[in-house]
Amino acid sequence: MQADCLDTAYWQTLFDGVTEPTHFSANKAGTAPLDLRVADTDTFAQLLTHNLSPEWVAMLNAFCVEVDVDCSTLFSASWNWMLYQYSGESVVTSGMCDMPCKTVIPTVQSFSDRSLTVAAWLCDAQAQLSLSKQMLSHTSLNPTADLQPLNWLTSVVSVKHLVPTLDLHNDDCADDVVDNNNTLMPGTVASVYIDNQDSFTGWRLQLAYSEVHFSIEQASSLLEDWITLLTGICQQRWPTVSELCVGQWQSPNNVSVVPISDLPTSFGTFSDELTSTLLAALQHAAQHERTAIEWQGSALSYTALLQRVAEIQYLLHQHNIECGDRVGLHVYRQPDMISAMIACLLSGVTFVPLEPTFPADRLVTIEQEAGLKAILQDTALSIAIPMVPFKGANVVLLAADNEIAMAKLTHNAENVMPMSGVMPRVCDGLSSDTPAYIMFTSGSTGKPKGVVITHRALLTFLQGSTERLELDTTTRWLLITTMAFDIALLEILAPLWVGGCAVLMSSDEYRDPHAISDYLTEDNTITVMQATPAFWRMLLNTGWQGNQQLVALCGGEALDKPLAEQLVLRTQRLWNCYGPTEATVWSLMAEITADALNLSSITLQHSLIGYTHQVVDADLKPVSVNMVGELCIQGEALSHGYWQRDDLTAQQFVTLSPHQVRSYRTGDKVRVLGVDCYQYLGRFDDQVKLRGFRIELGEIEAQLKYLTIVKDAAVKLLGKGDEAQLVAFMEMTKDTTLSKLAVRKVLLKTLPSYMVPNRFVVLEQLPKTGSGKVDRKQLYIKKSYI
Repeated sequence: MQADCLDTAYWQTLFDGVTEPTHFSANKAGTAPLDLRVADTDTFAQLLTHNLSPEWVAMLNAFCVEVDVDCSTLFSASWNWMLYQYSGESVVTSGMCDMPCKTVIPTVQSFSDRSLTVAAWLCDAQAQLSLSKQMLSHTSLNPTADLQPLNWLTSVVSVKHLVPTLDLHNDDCADDVVDNNNTLMPGTVASVYIDNQDSFTGWRLQLAYSEVHFSIEQASSLLEDWITLLTGICQQRWPTVSELCVGQWQSPNNVSVVPISDLPTSFGTFSDELTSTLLAALQHAAQHERTAIEWQGSALSYTALLQRVAEIQYLLHQHNIECGDRVGLHVYRQPDMISAMIACLLSGVTFVPLEPTFPADRLVTIEQEAGLKAILQDTALSIAIPMVPFKGANVVLLAADNEIAMAKLTHNAENVMPMSGVMPRVCDGLSSDTPAYIMFTSGSTGKPKGVVITHRALLTFLQGSTERLELDTTTRWLLITTMAFDIALLEILAPLWVGGCAVLMSSDEYRDPHAISDYLTEDNTITVMQATPAFWRMLLNTGWQGNQQLVALCGGEALDKPLAEQLVLRTQRLWNCYGPTEATVWSLMAEITADALNLSSITLQHSLIGYTHQVVDADLKPVSVNMVGELCIQGEALSHGYWQRDDLTAQQFVTLSPHQVRSYRTGDKVRVLGVDCYQYLGRFDDQVKLRGFRIELGEIEAQLKYLTIVKDAAVKLLGKGDEAQLVAFMEMTKDTTLSKLAVRKVLLKTLPSYMVPNRFVVLEQLPKTGSGKVDRKQLYIKKSYI
C-alpha cells in the first residue's frame, strides 16, 4: 500500500500542470474535436508506411551511440516535439511502448525551456522513460484507472525489436496499441510504429491515424516532417532544442519587398503617393458632379467636400499647425469628421481620433501621451460636452453645421469661413514616411498605446483593399464604425478613393442595429457595409432579412460558420477580413463562397497585395503545414511602431531570418492549412477581442489594482458570441464590502464602457500555477458576485 502511494505521488508529480489531453489533430477546431475520439472501443486506423534505408538506420544508430541514448528514446522525444509543434502547447503527453511488451509508458515533456542541447534533452527524456518503466514494473497500481491524466494519451510510439525491453507484466498488460486488424488503441487519434521487419538493416516506419481527425494529406505531412526532424537530429544539424526546425521560410521574392508602384493588379493602376492619388480621385469625382457624403437626409457633393477640406487646411495654417504636427479629432459623426481627416492627410498633419463617447480621463491621457499640438473639435460637441479637461493642446473649433449651434458659440469660437473657389493642396514637406494617424488601443501597462501608421502604410492598404473588393463609382458604403476603431478608415476613405459615396450614420444611429436594419430595408441602394461578427448577429436578431445588393465585410473577431452561412444567404457577397491595427486595418481578405462553407471551419486566407504572412514558433523559426505557431505579417503596410514605446516596438516588430524581413508579431495562434491559408486558434497572450474591440486584460487589471481595497485581480473573457462577457476576479482586503455599481463607476472614469467587466467575483485567493502566476484556466464563475 505504501509503494502504491509513492507511485501515485510519482505520477501526480509527473503530470503536474497537465490539465487536458494533447490536441494535435489538424481538425481540432473543425468537425472532429478531441471529444469525438473513441473512448471505449478501438477505431480502424488508416496506415502510411515509409521504409527506412540501411544507410539511414546506420546513421541513426551511430548518433544514438554517440549521445548514449536508446533508439526508442530518440523516437519518443522527437515525436513529442512534433506534438509540441502540432498542438501549440508547451507541455505535451504521449505513450511509449517497447514491443512485444504491450505496456504503454506515459511520457510528459515540457518545451518551456528550449535552451538545452539536443543531446541533453534526449538524455533527460531517457531518464524519465527509465524511471517510469521502473515505477510500472514493481507495483499493482493501475495508472489508467487511478489517475485521470493517464487516460489522456492521444498518441503512442511503439518500437519493436530495436532494443532490449523490460518484461513488464506481460500477463496483465494494457490494451494493445495495434492489432492484426490495424485498429488504434482506444483514445488515440494517431500513433507510430517502428520495426525491423526481422532485418537489422532496413526498418519500417508506419503511421496509423484516424481519418476522422486527419486527411491523408495531413497524415502524409506529419510523417514526412517527423522523418525530416529525425534526419536533422541524427545529422546534428541543430545544436539546441530551440533551433529544431522543419518548416520553410517564405520566398524573398514576394510582394512585401517589391515597391508598391511595381505591383501587378487586375484593377486600376497603383500609385506611389497617398495624398496625390486621393486628391486626384476627389477632383475627378467633382468634375463628374458626384455625391461624396450623405448624412441625415442631406448630400455633400465632391466639390463641396473639396472646398470644406481647403477651409480646414486654412484653419490649420492659421494656428501654425504644420506638416509633422499631431492634432486630436474630437468630433461628432458628421461630414466635418471626414473633411478634417482628409485635410490632415493632405497637410501632412498626423490625426489622433478622440472618440467623444470615451471617458474624459482617457481622452486626456491620450492627449498627453500623443503630445498633441491642437484638438479639432466641432462646435456642437463643445456645447454638449464642455467639460473634457484637455491640458496642453489648443482647442480649435470647427464651424457648426446648424444655425442653433452657431447661435450658441462663445465669443472666442473660431469658425472656418467659406472660401469660394479655394481648393485643397498637398503639403510640400510630405513623404511616404510621414505619419498619417496614430490609433490608440488598449495597453497591458494600464495606459493605451499609440500605433503609428504612415502614409505609405495607408496607401498600401487602400490600394490593396479597394482592388480586392472591386469598388467603383457605384459604391455606396454605409459607415457605422466609431473612428476610434481603425477599420473606420476603410469605410471613410475607400468609397471616396473610387469616386463613390460614403453614407454616414449619425452618432445616435451607428450603434443601433434596429436603426441600421430599418435603414437597409428602406434604402436598398447601399452596396457595402462592414461590421464585426457581434454586430452582424445583432442585426440578424432584429429580423433583418438581408439585401441581395449588399457586399458584407466581417472582421474584428473570428467569424463562425453558422453566422457565415446566414450572411451568405442574405447578401450578394461576404468577405472574411483579418488584420491588426499594427498592419493598417486588414491584411487578409477572403470571400466566403459555397465551397468555403463546405470546410470544417472558416479560414483566414488571401493576403492583400503588398502583404505577406509567415507563421513561426516560439523561437521565431518557420513552422510546416498543419503546425501551430504565431502569425507574423510583413509588407509595406506595417506600422512604424508604438508611439514613444521603443521597448514594445522592439518586442513586437522583429526581423525574421534568413531574408531579414521586418515583421509584426500578432500574438495570434494559427494553424497553417496551406499556402496563405490559416486556421485561427486563439491568442498566445492575454489580449482578447470583444465586439471587435481589442482589449488588453492587463489594462483592466491595472485599474482594478489601483483601488486600495483590491489586493489582486484577474480578468477573463468568458462565453462566446452574444454570450461573451468580461468577468473580473478579485482578492479583497479583509472586512471590505463594495458594490458592483461602485466598482463600475470607478472604472468608467478611465476605461471605455466596452472594457468594463460585466461581472465581478470575489475570491479568497486567486488560483496560482506552480510558478506563482495566476492560473487563468481555473478562473470560472461560481459564486460570490458583488
